[in-house]
Amino acid sequence: IISDFEYAPGHDIFGKLNLDHDSVKVIGAEKDIAKISSIETVPLTLTNIDSDINEAVSLVVSDSVDVMITPQTINITAKVNAFTEGVVDVAVEVINIPDGVNINIFPKTVTIYYAVNLDDYNTINSEDFKVECDFNSIASEKQTFMIAEVKTQPDNVKRVRLKQQRIEFVKL
Repeated sequence: IISDFEYAPGHDIFGKLNLDHDSVKVIGAEKDIAKISSIETVPLTLTNIDSDINEAVSLVVSDSVDVMITPQTINITAKVNAFTEGVVDVAVEVINIPDGVNINIFPKTVTIYYAVNLDDYNTINSEDFKVECDFNSIASEKQTFMIAEVKTQPDNVKRVRLKQQRIEFVKL
């Protein structure tokens, strides 16, 4: 699908784009069919999207091949919902600390920002996320920080980002 979608403020796709066909029938000479590695759609441009998508779009093949395809159009559908930004504070977990090494980290929690469907906003909490720093990522003895990464997040959130990625540490 060749697409350029621009959603209205506060809206986004909920789930994924769906196609009413997952394959097409190609009829033509074997030498022409062998030249086809993919079949594209005509470009689909939608702007200010604030409701569900349901569009018919034509399929195209290169002019250099003499084939017929069926179907010649497919329907593209997607749920579009209102989204909002959520914020949670999550404890940072350090993994791969060698035996006998004790550290203290700062900050001990980080703020996560995320986009979520309005209907799901109240179902998200900090326990749904996991943030880790890997002690093995420390490049030298003089380094005093690690980079935090979101390792687990709910399936129904998008655009997850950390307010602060750099986690300072001190060996005790």
